[in-house]
Amino acid sequence: FTARLSRDCEWIAYSPDGRLLAATDKLDDRRGISILDAATGERKTLLEAETKTTLVTGAAWLPGGQQIAAYDSPTKISLWDVTTGERTRSFERDKGGIPSMAIHPNSKVLAAVEGGFNAKMRFYRVETGDPLDVKLEGYDPEQRASAQEVAFTGDGKYLVARIDFRLHIWDLKSRQKVARLGSQADYISAFALSGDGQRLITSSALHHLLVWELANLVEQQAKQE
Repeated sequence: FTARLSRDCEWIAYSPDGRLLAATDKLDDRRGISILDAATGERKTLLEAETKTTLVTGAAWLPGGQQIAAYDSPTKISLWDVTTGERTRSFERDKGGIPSMAIHPNSKVLAAVEGGFNAKMRFYRVETGDPLDVKLEGYDPEQRASAQEVAFTGDGKYLVARIDFRLHIWDLKSRQKVARLGSQADYISAFALSGDGQRLITSSALHHLLVWELANLVEQQAKQE
């Protein structure tokens, strides 16, 4: 099928059950996220941003597939019910755009990359919007480092983040860094995770597209230390 979206579409993703597609969009003077039928491309609803000038570029499905989180104003993250199209709650955050966000499989923790050139990783409690103080080995949000992308593995075991074009992987139970990929010459330009949390795909500056078994990668890097 072909579905017409605005040129402002910066994010698109299947729902966890594969039945819906969500895409950042603009209809007339309304901005937000369009919910489409994944089989036909029919637009079911628009999750409308709070302000008409907000360009939604970072969003994430909650694991149950019934809600989406995204930023819809310069200082808020909101959650919507995709069935009704209604905003269910919003919470304040630091001012600045969010190019990437992710929801932990337990639906309790939201990780967001916030800000511009020196963007930082921030963590929030999904239910209340309260900030969470998540201390990760080797990561200081106050240092001059630019976070670019963040994700949780599907099994909820690891946090994966692209920071200064290197890929960092933390074990969420111990908060220890268990792997690092990329270098100044061969930096990481993008990554993706399999739904079961077993595989990692990376692309790099030297035109490599590599598929990693996460368990093997963590084991190999542990042996090198």
